[in-house]
Amino acid sequence: MSRLIICTSLCLLLFGCNNTPQLATTTPNPNATVVTNAASASIPEYSYRNLPDGWNDYWYAGLAEINTYDIIQNRYGQERTGEMVHIFVTEPFEPTVQIKADRPADDNLTVLKLNATRSFYTGIYPYNLMTSTFSDVQLDKPVVKTTSSVTEWCGQTFAQLNNRGDLFDLRFSSYFQSEGDTRTKIDASSVENAVYNEIRMSNAEQLVDVETMLPSFEYLQMFHKEMKGYAVDITLNNGPEYNKLSLNYPSLNRDVQITFTSDFPHRVSRIVERVNGSVQLQAQVKASERLPYWNLNKPEDASYRETLMLND
Repeated sequence: MSRLIICTSLCLLLFGCNNTPQLATTTPNPNATVVTNAASASIPEYSYRNLPDGWNDYWYAGLAEINTYDIIQNRYGQERTGEMVHIFVTEPFEPTVQIKADRPADDNLTVLKLNATRSFYTGIYPYNLMTSTFSDVQLDKPVVKTTSSVTEWCGQTFAQLNNRGDLFDLRFSSYFQSEGDTRTKIDASSVENAVYNEIRMSNAEQLVDVETMLPSFEYLQMFHKEMKGYAVDITLNNGPEYNKLSLNYPSLNRDVQITFTSDFPHRVSRIVERVNGSVQLQAQVKASERLPYWNLNKPEDASYRETLMLND
């Protein structure tokens, strides 16, 4: 029995949802340019990021930032009320397999992870969406990895995107026969799901130079669009309190407006997505807290749901 207890304890230590980041052991030269995966001649070059003042104190404090939103989601031609949650946290990341690192290593990355969930009902059955996006904190990459799932009573779809340097490796599985299981390489200069991480890292101004972008996985899966880079026009309007980043995809007749605070830490307060001139998603922030949520799993911790104004 004692061996079983010891083994169980070790497993919990290794695989528990402990998000306190292990930082890189070297200090980068901010003026240097780095080439990743140099074995391939077509690998792009990445520069080190200039992170905003206060970054380390805010994001390496052993806390996640949790933002909750009331949403209006259009589905089947009708508006549905629901909820969206954005959870931002830094954590160590194993760069070869591209998974969360359980053990310290000199070549581990530090990533900013966004877990974005969205839930709403269509009649009697629920829709649940979750997308996880991992962005390198040190290097100015489009994204390291993104995974996304859509589940409802009819079935589920799942997508995974890995940045392999020259091209993105994309795997997609769907319960629809016409989509099935696919794996392909795609070329895009940026990924919409990573835009939120870029905003948090004070990189919104650089996004206006992006010409092709992979639209959000939520949109691609719900509208059954081809997963590839699309031409995009990006504009940024800066204000004294809030900035607005606008993404416009002419060929998709789709635009997304993201409003965020002008000052660090650049919290996203409002998102509006329009498709064919109609509002597809409208999200308004209702609460924001910094918490070690992975430790708040006891029955009495349910009181934090009231603090976050989460729906029952």
